[in-house]
Order: sequence, then structure tokens, then C-alpha cells
Amino acid sequence: MRYNRSVPKSVPIAAEVDDEYENSVRRLTSLLRADPRDIAPSSFDHLVRLAQKVMQCSKAVLMLSGTADPDEGDVVRSPSSTPIDSALVRFALDTDEAFVISDVGADERFANDPLVTRHRSIGYFASAPLLNTVGERVGTLCVTDETPRKWLRSNEIDAMDALAGAIIADMALDESRLEILLQNTELRRLNEVQALKDDFVATVSHELRTPLTSIMASLGLLEDGIVGDLSDEARDVVRVATSNSARLVSLVDDLLDLEKMESGVIDLVISSASVEDIMEVSLSAVAGNAQKSGIELVREDRFETGMKLDCDPERIVQVLVNLLGNAIKFAGFGTTVTLRCEIAHHDRLVFSVVDWGEGIPEESLSKLFEPFWQDDSSASRRVGGTGLGLAISKKIVDQHHGRLEVDSTLGIGSTFRVILPIKAK
Repeated sequence: MRYNRSVPKSVPIAAEVDDEYENSVRRLTSLLRADPRDIAPSSFDHLVRLAQKVMQCSKAVLMLSGTADPDEGDVVRSPSSTPIDSALVRFALDTDEAFVISDVGADERFANDPLVTRHRSIGYFASAPLLNTVGERVGTLCVTDETPRKWLRSNEIDAMDALAGAIIADMALDESRLEILLQNTELRRLNEVQALKDDFVATVSHELRTPLTSIMASLGLLEDGIVGDLSDEARDVVRVATSNSARLVSLVDDLLDLEKMESGVIDLVISSASVEDIMEVSLSAVAGNAQKSGIELVREDRFETGMKLDCDPERIVQVLVNLLGNAIKFAGFGTTVTLRCEIAHHDRLVFSVVDWGEGIPEESLSKLFEPFWQDDSSASRRVGGTGLGLAISKKIVDQHHGRLEVDSTLGIGSTFRVILPIKAK
């Protein structure tokens, strides 16, 4: 900060007191009065001692702007109980340039200054402001000697400027060190969080998925009558329990997939896969749900027979099954859901999933691929879901260096497109 004040020959009583400025006056005065052994050591002590040596003075002090800090060496351990008001100190704080006074006692501006007349410890005085890169005052460097000097060396002001610059540079280096320390601390914290997440995934995988699989198997035995005949009512209860267990298993699998992809530990198994097989497997996986929902599945092959795609076929099937499953959920009864595949720009393959459902609000399109996000519409609430399928699908497509896009119109339907390079990059 800058102190823009004229320097009076005597110090008047101000009508309005600048508390911060007056506090700086008291602190710098206390430092100049104190025995160097009573001043707390500074993190810039090596530069303060250098200033004392370069200027060939008996004392050098550094005061930083703001609140006094024992760690910065601008605190007197046992300050004098009798405060004094020093015009010399005010002059040092009011001046935004380095200056040297070779004989303070002979300068009429400080003829009545108690710091000069009573203590007789300041015959020679030099000071330089510490200005940061935007010109704000962040401190003041002063050197003093009991003996006045009869002449002023031409390089003394330049030396004070250079010393102040060295302190500013050291401060910037300290800030850089602090920033690196904070970054390292944040990195350690993120690593700890990642370790906790990994532990959570391992716990979910072992403690939750394994029992759920066992429960599913047991319910299957009950539903099939292997352990005895069930009444129709009991069979319905088992059927509901089986359905809910399957949903829980699916949720756990989605969570595990999402975590693996976000941590980058999942590897794609790339091969030259048959596009026809990918489409056939994907449609077969959702055929049962489509039939129950009164939806007709349509396949459109717009490519040459025997077409190959460099991809992880299991993961691409996972994406298409998710998109087809969503389309079936939201398509109107008696309508169609189409899986289309075609070549674009000679080097891209485009899988399109088209439904004639309720469509997606325009304001929701940008959020569709966020984990756990679900549109707050009546249709979304009716069909439910975890909100992870599209997020996982997008990550799979991204790992294939492809794109997952969507177009939708309310009341007409939606089209999701999976655009993939034919040859792996």
C-alpha cells in the first residue's frame, strides 16, 4: 500500500487518524529504538544482515506492512513502554523512493525528533520502500548508524534500491514455495481421497456384489420350484424380489464400471469386430423387454456385408444395449425402436438408436451425460433408473476416440448417435 502524505517539519495532531498508518509508525519506531538482540529473527534475516554489511551500518531493520508477525522479524520482544512520535519514521513511511540522510542531526526537519535527539543512536539513516509488482507498498527497509557521514556516496541510494528489490524477489520466491507446498498438499489429499474411493469400490465389489449374486441364485431356485412348489402369491413375491435384486446388481455393476473408467484403470480389449454381430447381440439383449413393452425392434444395415470395426465389442454392445433399453422405456406402446448403422465420411461408423417416445426437454440435453443426473419429468420418474447408464456409455465412447450425440424433440422422439472411427487410433 502507498502512504501519500506530505512531510511536515513538526507533527500536527490529525483530525482523522489512519489506524493502519499510525500502527506502522509505532512499529517502525519501536524497531529503530530497540536493541537488535530484542528483535525476533526474520525469515529474511540473511538479507537484513546483507543490508547492514553493504551499507556499512550498525543496524538494519525490516518492517512488513500489515499485522506484525513474530516470524517475519518485525516484532520487538520487549518494546519500550514510553511511546514517541518520530518525524523521521513518518518521512520513511511517506516516501515512495529510496533515500539517504548522511547527517540526521543536521537536518532541520528532524531537529525536534525525539528518536534523533534523545537516543543519539541515529546519526546516519537510509530507507527504501518495498513495492510489489503493482506498486503497492508491502514493507520498509531501514539502516542506521550512530556516526553521521560527511559525504554521501553516489551509489548508496542505488544500493538501497537493490537491497529492497532482493527482499521483494525473496518474498516472491517464498510465495512460489508456498504455492508448490499447497499444490503438493492438495495432491496428497486427492491421492488420499482416491485411495478411499478404491477401498470403497473393493468393499462394494466383495461385500455387496457377492451376496447379491447369491441372493439372485437362491431366488432363481425358488422361482423355478427346485426347492418345492410355491403358491401363486409366493411366486409373485419371489418374482418381485428377483427383479429388485437384479436392479441392485445392475446398480453395483454400473458403479464399479464408472469408478474404473474415472480412475483410468479399465483397459479396452480392441479387436476387429463384426458390425453385424454387434448389432445382433445388442438387439437380442433387449428383445424380451421390447416384447413386454409392446415395442417393435427394427434393424437397418446401411453398410457392406462383412464390415469390421476396430473396437472393444463387449463395451460397444454395452453402450448400444443401454441406449436401446432407454429407448424402449420411453417409447410409446405400439411404436418402433430402430438400431441403424451407416458409414460417414469414409472413416467413421455411426450407430443410431431412434425412438418415437416423449422426447427430452431442450434444457436437459446438456446434462444427460452427467453421472446420477435424471430429467425431472413424469416419464423419467415413471421408468426410474440409476442415472449412470449414459455417463458410462459416454466414457466408453470417449475411450474409443468417438462421440456420443443426441437430438430430441418433445412429443416426437429422440435419436442417439454413437460415432466411432472404423480404424483404431
